[in-house]
Amino acid sequence: MINLPVYTETDYFLGNIVDADLSIDDHVIVKYYVGKNKLVDELLKNIIGSSLLSIAPSQVVSITVDRMIVMDAVLPSEVLESEIEATEVGMPATASAHQRSN
Repeated sequence: MINLPVYTETDYFLGNIVDADLSIDDHVIVKYYVGKNKLVDELLKNIIGSSLLSIAPSQVVSITVDRMIVMDAVLPSEVLESEIEATEVGMPATASAHQRSN
């Protein structure tokens, strides 16, 4: 599961799973940690003080061998707005069209 790519429902690449918290009592994952999308990491660090995005299991839409899909609302709106502005001024998007379509 580590390094599994994580996308939103609208196919926005968030990064890859880098860690997870497990419940010792229940033997289940209680939190996933996503990182390695440099733009998202930097913006999250500025907004919430951490470069890792934490995702609760309730926010996960699906998990396959190829990717995890999470609710669009998992990413703070400030991050999405910054990504849109960067794209509008001609900066490269976070993920290539190939990454978004896989």
